[in-house]
Amino acid sequence: MLTPFQTEELHVMTSWDQVWADFYTSTMNALEKEYHFPLPSRKIGNQMQNTNENDWLAAWLVRPHFPKYKVFYESLPQQAQVSFAEKAIGNLREQTHHPHVRRVYFQLLLYHEFFDEGLLELLERVADPLQITPEEDAFIASLVDKKKTGCCSVAPSIYGTFNRKKRQSHIT
Repeated sequence: MLTPFQTEELHVMTSWDQVWADFYTSTMNALEKEYHFPLPSRKIGNQMQNTNENDWLAAWLVRPHFPKYKVFYESLPQQAQVSFAEKAIGNLREQTHHPHVRRVYFQLLLYHEFFDEGLLELLERVADPLQITPEEDAFIASLVDKKKTGCCSVAPSIYGTFNRKKRQSHIT
């Protein structure tokens, strides 16, 4: 049991914590507004700043980064996570012609275990098997480990392309 003095001291500390939390929140909001750097979420005490999923996703798609996505995704309620993941992957799919976005795309596919979609992407767009990124390689390794149906069709396609390119290099 706390003495009256300890109770008063605890109240003062709590009010100072709230003052600093308010100061921190206003500072971070000003930085976000000035430098256009959205933060996925900030924990202040027991509070979590709410961020609209669509606004966060639109800002994140400008410069997608997997760790930021993971932090925001884990802060979402369980029922919103599945639809958010599908929306994020669908939006990233449209930008996979950028190498960095493609790498983040395969990280998301592996994280959410969307193997069918990744398999289709590999079969449709891998032109040069020598240019496979580490993320695509990790995805293929996980695909083979999970023994998903269709993973056997990736290897002949990739090896066939590899052999064709190897033969062409000897001819020219």
